[in-house]
Amino acid sequence: MDEKTRYALETILYGKKEAKKRRRIRKRFSYAYWKDFLTKDLKGLSLKRKERIARKVFAFMDARRAFGYATNAYYSGESLELCLEDLRNENENR
Repeated sequence: MDEKTRYALETILYGKKEAKKRRRIRKRFSYAYWKDFLTKDLKGLSLKRKERIARKVFAFMDARRAFGYATNAYYSGESLELCLEDLRNENENR
């Protein structure tokens, strides 16, 4: 789904404010990192397993203070959750 169509659909489903927030999240470096990790590095695994592994990696990174600041950790977690939601929706639409 292209960006304009996704934005229009999310505006209808979630409202304009939430749709804009989701668009900003998808432009983040952390979103690109998690998407690459989930689609390329964990290729061939089930979605449930990918979710479990990604959340463990995030928790490990957060515990080791890899993000530097709590705000960065929050943004990365937000990116991870949206990326997982996008993957679930892609799998449902197949």
